[in-house]
Amino acid sequence: MTAKVLNQLKRARDEMLAEVEQPPFSPRLEKRVIQLACSATLLEYFQTDDDILEVSDAAYSFAENVFKEEIQTRILERT
Repeated sequence: MTAKVLNQLKRARDEMLAEVEQPPFSPRLEKRVIQLACSATLLEYFQTDDDILEVSDAAYSFAENVFKEEIQTRILERT
């Protein structure tokens, strides 16, 4: 896990906090986003000959989209 990925997650969280007064998510959701990005990266790792395992931009982008969609769904469930 790099500082870049953690900064991207912080940016995504801050964007959602700016939109919602009472955020419908917890640190557990953020943990699941990190797990999802790492799992997607692991799939990519087995498709290459690289010895370095690093969260890719594509894997994180996918996980970030899931994060935002989950929050939007929770917001809609509240109304």
